[in-house]
Amino acid sequence: MPKQPTGRRLTTVRVNPLGERDANAQPKRQAPSASKQDKPTQKQPARSQHSTAATASNDTTSSPTQPTSNSNYLILVHLDDTEDPHVQRLLSIPASFTFAQVHEVLQVAFNWADCHMHRFAVWTSDFKGAYMNGMPCGPNGVKQYIKREDPFDLGGESNDTPAANDTNITLQDVYEDPKYGGRAVIGYEYDMGDSWMHVFSLVGRACPDGNPQMRAPAGLRVFCLAGEGHHVAEDCGGIPGWDELKACFKKGKRGDPDDRRAWYKEECMNGEKDFDPYKWSILDVNEQLATKFSPEVMEEEDGE
Repeated sequence: MPKQPTGRRLTTVRVNPLGERDANAQPKRQAPSASKQDKPTQKQPARSQHSTAATASNDTTSSPTQPTSNSNYLILVHLDDTEDPHVQRLLSIPASFTFAQVHEVLQVAFNWADCHMHRFAVWTSDFKGAYMNGMPCGPNGVKQYIKREDPFDLGGESNDTPAANDTNITLQDVYEDPKYGGRAVIGYEYDMGDSWMHVFSLVGRACPDGNPQMRAPAGLRVFCLAGEGHHVAEDCGGIPGWDELKACFKKGKRGDPDDRRAWYKEECMNGEKDFDPYKWSILDVNEQLATKFSPEVMEEEDGE
């Protein structure tokens, strides 16, 4: 199955999503993990190892299988196969959000430029077959695709696998669907060429009106609680290209014969002048989420 991060902790920052970091709670640089292990051709389902990932206390979460009104899911989204560091975000997302809205959340949280096609896939955690690009293979793998209506969509899904419009189905529709028996796993594939697979691990639910306990403004509906890893570069060539780009920055000019560093700084759609694979800003992410999903914006969308 998609590789789960092991032996690592999220960079957890206690913050007001629209305010300042606590003076004594600065994120710490993570040390690189041990060397890569060879990937097995068959992967067994596994739960996320980050049992302490959420900054919310036990009093602010409830079981994923206990529906409550006006609640948010706490979801750890891991960019599959990223290492040294892992790239992942712990997000609080309303159960009522459509997958079209979840797409927008992920674009902000992972600082993508939204310049490629995407799709969601749903499978179950008890799948024991082979995986390709982080997604189950074979007739018993993916149970459902969820995607945007697009006249230029090239497809790629099996004809016997149902596909839903991302504006017509919500997170709750999937996670509370009895046919999945509480074992639904959601994958978000962005850029069919580089094939960036984001795998969802459902951590739990935030209690209704639990924003104060998580130090978030009462009116804020979606926000990031924790994370790890600098955002990945657009059009870098998938995981191999991303690892190569990080190596070029680490080795300097002599280790960059193709001038990949200059490409990232000057031409990459989401590139930056400075690069540190461990650096990311929870404040920047939450500022963008607060703007994009402000109460005023959400009221306008609900009224359309």
